[in-house]
Amino acid sequence: MPDAAKPCVALQANVYPAILVPRSGRIEISMTTSDTGQGTMPAGSADEANSFWLFPVEEGALLVHRDMPEMWVLNSSALCVWRGVLAGLGADSIAQDLAGTYGIDIETARRDTHAALSVFHRIIGVRREPGCRQPHGRRLAGAHRSISRTYEINGQLFRITSHGGATNEILPRFEPHQSNRSDPPAKSFDVLERSGSVSIAVNGRIAACESGQVTSVALQRLISQHCLGTRRWDACFHGGAIANGRGCIVLAGASGSGKSTLIAHLTSAGFRLVSDDLCGFDAKTGLISGLPLAIKLREGSWPILERSCAGLAVAANSIVHGNRSRFWFPPNGGFYSSVPARALAFIRYSADEDRARLRRLTVLESLCFLQTAGFWIQRRRRTIQRLLDWLSRIPSYELVFPDHVEATAILKSWILP
Repeated sequence: MPDAAKPCVALQANVYPAILVPRSGRIEISMTTSDTGQGTMPAGSADEANSFWLFPVEEGALLVHRDMPEMWVLNSSALCVWRGVLAGLGADSIAQDLAGTYGIDIETARRDTHAALSVFHRIIGVRREPGCRQPHGRRLAGAHRSISRTYEINGQLFRITSHGGATNEILPRFEPHQSNRSDPPAKSFDVLERSGSVSIAVNGRIAACESGQVTSVALQRLISQHCLGTRRWDACFHGGAIANGRGCIVLAGASGSGKSTLIAHLTSAGFRLVSDDLCGFDAKTGLISGLPLAIKLREGSWPILERSCAGLAVAANSIVHGNRSRFWFPPNGGFYSSVPARALAFIRYSADEDRARLRRLTVLESLCFLQTAGFWIQRRRRTIQRLLDWLSRIPSYELVFPDHVEATAILKSWILP
């Protein structure tokens, strides 16, 4: 099938807008608003565009700006339009290049070019909103203490004190690790929510200052580094990981894709838990690390798992976002050190399937799936390039399954034997 005739795909990230401009002759764009602009670029756009980083990925590219939270995955036709913007070409000239490259009629090329330019106009016009301005290293000002509890993970004692509701969703995952030891904890993590931003202090000194959306990410990263001795997280994936003696599989997916249920099933089959919901990536070594907290299992998964997951019936439960969930920690414990990844799998449970489907992904497809699942990476050229190099080395798959037993068998025999 010629490149111009391949079907269009439009993907949307779960937090930030991420676009894939599909191959010409037709471009479909998934954005967070319906306003698509005029399909033209203002004067000076080429200079603005040159402030972006462009990383080649197979026939397409990854577009990044160090001051923006978004990242954009471009396929070959979108890349053709972007290069026209960099060269300062007008819409008609870009359309003519597109028509010649893909062998399509000029009217189709003009329509596609204007659709792409409207998106690039929006991208170039975005400016980073000011975030938390509390500098790192400053001491956290005194505040009313609402929740303060001590936990123990892998023999390490630490305390989390929350001044507000920023930790309401993450703290139930720590409950199986609550400690009654009387000796003082080595580390204390104070979480203060203020004016939409959250400061996290380690032993009284601010170590992170983030928006409320990423409080869980920052807190888990700091605890993993300070209490488990893992390296810094240059990137993190919205997904869990399970390990054996040979390495780990990162299981990524959007919320509700079934990854926690599958991870629980895999741990009952003998794998060790690295993380249920968040994995850190060390760009220099390519190692994966996580904080093995309790797995959050929604009510619909309980009947599937109660026979295989010992203690699930009596696990602590609570209501999260209107859904009843149990927080279960595997009896065989967690994996508490960094581990090499053997594969990256994007999973999705689907009762409509007759049998499980496993499909090998390209690097460009993997980036699109990462955007859909949700991921964060430091805005450094070398870090981003190392992530792309890592994605080109390890196999990535899409796994769609109707049965967790079958999915477990596939992962055990095909990916991590």
